[in-house]
Amino acid sequence: MLRKGIATNDNFTNFEARFIGSLSVVTVIIALSGVVINIFLGFDANLIILPLIAAIIFTGTYFWAKCQKYFFLLKVFVNVLSIVFVNFFWYYNYGSHGPAPYFFVIISSLIIFIWQKKQLFIVYGILIINILILFYLDYANPEITANYKSNGTRITDVYTGCIMYGAFIFVLVNNARKSLMSEYEKAKRSDNLKTAFLANMSHEIRTPMNGILGFSELLDDDELTPEQRREYINIINERGRHLMAIINDILDIAKIDSNQLDVSKVTFDLHHLLDDILLSYKNEQKQNGKEHIKIILEKAVDEEKNFITSDDLRLRQILNNLLSNALKFTKTGFIKFGYTIQGNKLEFFVQDTGKGIAKEKQPIIFERFRQEEETYTRQFGGTGLGLSISRGLVELLGGDIRFDSEEGKGSTFFFTIPYNPSREVSAMYEKKDPVKKEYDFSDKLVLIVEDEDYNSELLRFYLKETKARLLFAKDGKIAVDLCRSNPSISIIIMDIQLPVMNGLDATMEIRKFRQDIPIIALSAYVYEDDKKRYFDAGISDFIPKPVKSEKLKEIMAKYLS
Repeated sequence: MLRKGIATNDNFTNFEARFIGSLSVVTVIIALSGVVINIFLGFDANLIILPLIAAIIFTGTYFWAKCQKYFFLLKVFVNVLSIVFVNFFWYYNYGSHGPAPYFFVIISSLIIFIWQKKQLFIVYGILIINILILFYLDYANPEITANYKSNGTRITDVYTGCIMYGAFIFVLVNNARKSLMSEYEKAKRSDNLKTAFLANMSHEIRTPMNGILGFSELLDDDELTPEQRREYINIINERGRHLMAIINDILDIAKIDSNQLDVSKVTFDLHHLLDDILLSYKNEQKQNGKEHIKIILEKAVDEEKNFITSDDLRLRQILNNLLSNALKFTKTGFIKFGYTIQGNKLEFFVQDTGKGIAKEKQPIIFERFRQEEETYTRQFGGTGLGLSISRGLVELLGGDIRFDSEEGKGSTFFFTIPYNPSREVSAMYEKKDPVKKEYDFSDKLVLIVEDEDYNSELLRFYLKETKARLLFAKDGKIAVDLCRSNPSISIIIMDIQLPVMNGLDATMEIRKFRQDIPIIALSAYVYEDDKKRYFDAGISDFIPKPVKSEKLKEIMAKYLS
């Protein structure tokens, strides 16, 4: 049970190294003590030279364990060396008459603690065979091992060996206890963080949901004026965006953890991006009643040199996270943001005159689900994920992030990204005037496979102006049957999670008799592994939920034109 607790530690190699290092030190001390005791007891020269050699060799294993290189070879070396020394010790130190059996128990403990699975059974099996051979020699040929010169010498040697055995066991158990206590404290902290996170998430999700559901209910009131109705709809939209931001934060941190967050580098106008962010936060100022706070933007280069190559969306996300925090925690004064050029890097900064971060809380500020205020009486909301996500994104972009903060005076966050100046903007980033396109699918039959009625109704509303003819299926099996009986179906909009037969199984069935039909997947499962499964099953394209009307029609047009 003890070993199992340690073996589950992700840093088990560190424990092994610490254990072997500590055991090496104790072995050196005991070996040198053994030299002195054996001289005092008047033992043969072999029993003086043997522990002296052991002390020299185990001094080397201590430094080997510290560098943690070729660690498997170290484990093999320590085990082989220990067994060889104990065999010599058994032979020269009166076999089972002396303290040798104690040291076989020590080696057993050593093997259990530094080997795992099949290796453990192999090494332990070798030790057992060794002990059985010595047992046979001791039992069948008692003359091999000589007797002590006197009973007093035997008692002194055996009890000295007992003390040495106790010292080894002390080191072993103490290391195990420290490792287990460390893991226990980590697990306890993790459990407390999880509990706090769940409570925080419940609050953060229920708060916008309360606004959405409450004002949706108020829209049923026939006595509402058009102005009130528009105001309530705006509140519902704003709360919906807030809820979506929370969900995106949770998804982003999961993607960062699983190395599935993509970086898409384009050439874009940095100043245009910063001006756009400034404008959006000036609007947010008004919404939060903080017009008295001055927001300042500082740029390092002139307008002709402001094109860079990086991931504009991730850069915007980082700045949004930092500026949102600055606006949230600043009551008076100013917020300043911008960038400077530091050699081959751009260093961005966000400075505020807010409450600052307490010194004792600064080490945890980038940890996920952690916030400076972690009590039910906290003044400021938030998921505790923004800074953790920002650090992950900065590292993905090839930079680093740091901060300076003094409680009561404010904070300044700095982060860097590689500076890749460019002269031309990417075509995909060119600013275009938004034009609402009109789509005509009047000659097309669209199969919508969706088990939730409200989602089906939403898709019906989105496609109403396209004049497309619509068929609906509530599960994958019905969708397969409709496709088989209606060869005129032009395109399929397929939900993935469906009753009876899921969307992927339905797609694979449809592909057996309709290879050419476009199938567009709608799903809340958005990881790269999920997308790969979709395309492997025969999905033509993918739209993540929540579905946007223009995006849906744009992708449909790509396959129906």
